[in-house]
Amino acid sequence: MMQSNGQQICGKNMIVNFITYKWGIKYGPEYVNRLFKALTNTFSGKFNFFCVTDNAKRLDKNIKIIELSKDFSKVYSIQKILCMSSEYGIKGNKVLLDLDILIQKDLYPYLKEYNFCEPRFTQASWQDKEHVMTTTHHASCYVNSSFVTWKDDQLNFVYEFYKKHKKLIEQKYNSFDRSLFVNFYDVLKYHKEDLVYSYSFDKEPKKIKNDALICIFLTSHGEGIELHDAEGWAKEMWCRYDD
Repeated sequence: MMQSNGQQICGKNMIVNFITYKWGIKYGPEYVNRLFKALTNTFSGKFNFFCVTDNAKRLDKNIKIIELSKDFSKVYSIQKILCMSSEYGIKGNKVLLDLDILIQKDLYPYLKEYNFCEPRFTQASWQDKEHVMTTTHHASCYVNSSFVTWKDDQLNFVYEFYKKHKKLIEQKYNSFDRSLFVNFYDVLKYHKEDLVYSYSFDKEPKKIKNDALICIFLTSHGEGIELHDAEGWAKEMWCRYDD
């Protein structure tokens, strides 16, 4: 299942490289391990799983560890931009996943059908789009990077833009998503809205959407419910693959 260099094998043997980030103490190793186990138990294709982290203790031995850059950005969420560089070590088909998500279904059929023909982000469809598009509030954002898909250097332009305007971006934006929304919203491509939804902020919060692929938990602005505080179906799904 694992390949050390993350290279893509074409055709029916397509390999997908999943990447997640863990820094600080907000999320424990169980977040990484359960995300990895969810993919191991649901994903019908071949894949690699990489965790970019500043602390690899207690992570599953089958997870590939990449050390978090200590000097790249003072805004931790902007660290995500590094894996979008054409110079990054992971090649081929790539999927960036946040830790605080639930994988509800096999992602492979969707990824195989769309075949990474373009980079795709997630739109924050749980928000009022008209309000977001007309407000200047610093937290307003209609782009979400909890589930991003791309191939090779398709997102290198985002990385190059950041390198060119690094100081201004870090002063002006409080998150990676906000910087994407302001500078690239009309340029980026997106997953269909019914594939991803929000546990806390959807029109029917805390209710499972059985047809969706991913449920995300949004707590970066001090609101919403953390995944480890969820109950019922969400908690059961999160802990399902524990040993």
